[in-house]
Amino acid sequence: MSFAQPRYDGTSLALGQQSDEELMLAYAAGDLQAFCQLYEQHKNPLWRFFVRRGMATECAEELVQEVWQRVITSAPGYQPSARFTTWLYQIARNLLADQHRKAHRRFTLVSDESEALESMASQDYPDTITEQGRLALRLKHCLGKLPALQLDVFLLKEEAGLTMEQVATIMGAGLDACKSRWRYAVANLSKCIGMGAPADD
Repeated sequence: MSFAQPRYDGTSLALGQQSDEELMLAYAAGDLQAFCQLYEQHKNPLWRFFVRRGMATECAEELVQEVWQRVITSAPGYQPSARFTTWLYQIARNLLADQHRKAHRRFTLVSDESEALESMASQDYPDTITEQGRLALRLKHCLGKLPALQLDVFLLKEEAGLTMEQVATIMGAGLDACKSRWRYAVANLSKCIGMGAPADD
């Protein structure tokens, strides 16, 4: 698939000193280095967001690429009416919704911790799983137990590093509602990781 590239106007911003919005405007003007910087800054958090939302590694990588393809396509008409990260994760959530509709099912994370441990052991991992690895598996298991809205709020704030105001914009929900969902998510995760019963939503 090919995309029309924005025209370059002969100017180049000093990379490393620009906001995401300025970098995106620079790319829209033809500065490919600005795009590379945006990509490097956001590709890993985006990948983690998709993986934490239950996507297989390969599918998460494909979705990350699709997000950036949409960024490229939208570049000529880009206007910084919102924070770049808010716009970026709106694209990411829309792609998840599209995948959900296509598959006719809700994406979930590994729900059985013992199954995940067995899976690790079957993939040439050492016989002894480190405590850090076990904790990571437990966190993945507990994230999979969160209601979808709590999970999205938690991941957007903690994994993507967005402000709660940005999260509320992406979720299309009130700020207080998002704060409440985040608090419930933190409480549920704390109790689950500690082997306690999850808090009610």
